[in-house]
Amino acid sequence: MGDTSSIVIRRAGAEDTDLMAEILAEAFAGDPVGVWMTPAPGWGRWFWSRILPMVLPRGEAYVTSCGQGVALWVPPGAKLDIRPPLAVVWEAWRRFRTRPLVRLFRMMRAVEKLQPKERHYHLFAIGVRSGAKGQGIGSALLAPVLRTCDRDKVLSYLESSNARNLSFYQRHGFKLMHRIALPSQGPSLYLMHRTPIAPG
Repeated sequence: MGDTSSIVIRRAGAEDTDLMAEILAEAFAGDPVGVWMTPAPGWGRWFWSRILPMVLPRGEAYVTSCGQGVALWVPPGAKLDIRPPLAVVWEAWRRFRTRPLVRLFRMMRAVEKLQPKERHYHLFAIGVRSGAKGQGIGSALLAPVLRTCDRDKVLSYLESSNARNLSFYQRHGFKLMHRIALPSQGPSLYLMHRTPIAPG
């Protein structure tokens, strides 16, 4: 997985919302599920800037000190509800019409049925800027929480929106549990679990 010792990771907070939205919008540009929601310009940055304030109060966020990557986790026991308030729904409708909202809610319903019932850390999002991929940043961003999972013997879980990323997660111990074919001839969404790894 490469040497990640030179990559500095820090906890992020609400003051980093703009930075994290910028990183994630760049990282997910061209993402199959994002394009399925809508190919409209500006959707990615708008989406992440509205979703992050809903997730951050209940989550754990990490960014690289160089501002090249971000990982956002929801810890065990945290109740996450990303159904946007009416004002955000109205803004989305005015800017992007109904398609992305309808498809987002359809995806959420499909995923909720298959999420693990036992205590787990949920990797809500991870992204690395396009020019910084292949440098071990993704591995470094995963490391703090995966160490916690192994120490505390807690499951970790994620949804991958791109088949090309499956091998990356598999190298970190995740296994494919479910594949969801999204409606309206949409792409697949991949649900993965990682059982804690005992030291040794």
